[in-house]
Amino acid sequence: MFIPVKYRDIILPDPVYDDNGSFIIPRSREWFTFMYKLEINTREARLKQAKEAELELERIREEEFQRICERTNIDGEVTRL
Repeated sequence: MFIPVKYRDIILPDPVYDDNGSFIIPRSREWFTFMYKLEINTREARLKQAKEAELELERIREEEFQRICERTNIDGEVTRL
């Protein structure tokens, strides 16, 4: 059975149960509905996490740029480390 790419990385290793405690058969209609709702409910947290990671990477790049600038003198020559 075809599984959409966006669900492949969130397939749960443990059995999935609905609110009534009934087992949800993997790849069934109920399972896809559950996975869709899970994706919708966790979207904001995942987007926030991605944005925070992007900002952290930008901060690290800026620090590295500052270190490079500090090692370069006014004449454009790189000082020895």
